[in-house]
Amino acid sequence: MGETPPPSPRPAHTRNVGRYYLFHFLFGAAVNSLVSVLVLFWLDRGLSLGQTMILMSSFGISHLVFEIPTGGLADRYSRKWSLSIGSLLHTVVGLIILSTTIFPILLGAYVLVGIAVAFASGSGEALIYDSLKRAGRAEDAQHVFGNGLSAFHAGGVIGAVTTGLLVARFDLSSSVWTYSILWLIAAAVALSFNEPPFPNNTKMDTKTSSPSSPLSVLLANTRSSFGILTIDRSLTVLIGAGATIIVTSSLAQIPFSQPYLVGFGLGPEQVAYIWASFSAAAAVVAALSNRLSKLLRGDERRFIVMASTATGIGVTAMVSAPSAALAIASLLLMFVGANGLAPPFMNSGINRRIPSTHRASILSVSSTCFGLTTFLAAPLFGFLADGYSIGISLRIFQCTFILLLAVATYIAWRLMAVDDEHTKT
Repeated sequence: MGETPPPSPRPAHTRNVGRYYLFHFLFGAAVNSLVSVLVLFWLDRGLSLGQTMILMSSFGISHLVFEIPTGGLADRYSRKWSLSIGSLLHTVVGLIILSTTIFPILLGAYVLVGIAVAFASGSGEALIYDSLKRAGRAEDAQHVFGNGLSAFHAGGVIGAVTTGLLVARFDLSSSVWTYSILWLIAAAVALSFNEPPFPNNTKMDTKTSSPSSPLSVLLANTRSSFGILTIDRSLTVLIGAGATIIVTSSLAQIPFSQPYLVGFGLGPEQVAYIWASFSAAAAVVAALSNRLSKLLRGDERRFIVMASTATGIGVTAMVSAPSAALAIASLLLMFVGANGLAPPFMNSGINRRIPSTHRASILSVSSTCFGLTTFLAAPLFGFLADGYSIGISLRIFQCTFILLLAVATYIAWRLMAVDDEHTKT
């Protein structure tokens, strides 16, 4: 009687899933360790809300300029190195922020933040989707993306709570130290990924091509990526609707919510703990997103309506909140809709529609929309808050972005319905 062969180890590319969860846990912890008190940190360092939003704007324009080129580089060369470079740049930014309050240098630091985000944006999702596809598990993408987002928000809980404890014990600069250290660890985790083979041996081609070819190939990749977006309307609609939801939530949460909550008498450490509760709720929703998708039979239009409605109600309730409790509840609803519900189905839907050769490039387009809107909107609302009041700026913000949410949701419902009918016929 022969011996039973030992079980074969998991394929290398399947092991990427666990590393993806770990990277996203560290990612969330790093982000929330700083973002949970970021505006309060700058106000404490002597900046106005308008100046803080100018920093966000410099991040936005840098993100806008570098997003698609870095996506092309990730598609052409290495997605794990793209993640690692982005993580290391975040560490450098933290050290710069700790060392100076000179505004032009801070602007340069935020330009680096934009480049860092551009390097990491889309690369992880592209790498993990191709890993799943190679392992014959592409249908598990939404489940994995949902769990990855849940890990991100679970890390966010740890990061925000840690910051609250450190700020209560030391000062607001302790949040920046935590941010820098966590990103350094994340860079090491990124290098541990097993990179799936690139389609059509694109990496090998660069070794035999002429010195000028990488730039021409990058430009050709960018042009063909936009060509795919022009042809596939449902893909363009998904990206546009998702970007609108996320931009609305992000602008309400980061620049506005922290001074708004302090206005109700809350301290910086309490604001950090509140952000931890937001991340905890979003982690639960993200983990359940695959079940919700099954209940909705995978109808992406309904997902867009749900996420957009939650974000819109959250913005409206936040602006009109008579108490800290209602303001926190409205922010929680907004955070869950835009940060817990929307990303898993967006990533799954977008990845399903694009070829591997352009995966990171096209995923970068959504982030480009974010960068453009941040660049245009952040300084405007910041100076309105400085010149008048946060309340007036929030009212104008509400009217502007509620309208944008309604238009994006309507367009998504109509165009995706038409595309569905064509697909059926």
